[in-house]
Amino acid sequence: MSNKHIGSGLNSFLDEMKIREETKLLALKKALTFRLRQAMKRAGLSQSQLAKKMRTSRTVIDRMLDPSDTGATLAILTRASQVLGSIGSALRSQIQWRPQRQLPRPR
Repeated sequence: MSNKHIGSGLNSFLDEMKIREETKLLALKKALTFRLRQAMKRAGLSQSQLAKKMRTSRTVIDRMLDPSDTGATLAILTRASQVLGSIGSALRSQIQWRPQRQLPRPR
């Protein structure tokens, strides 16, 4: 019995399973969540305190800090980075914008 995945790379496996983009998104969210929690700890802020400073609900903070919830908006992440200060540059360094395809130039 031969295994067709022996010798193949992780990316080709993820492509074949059609989960590459989802996997990358989850990995990014886990990294962001880790950095947010570190920044909260450094600032001595609880989730409730962060929510108050961001003028949002605790539920929004819970979703933002849930590594499996990829629904956090850029607006929420930006507000969190503003409140938490130094994490802003760390968050920006985690997000790499790479267009999937070249868009046509406007005429």
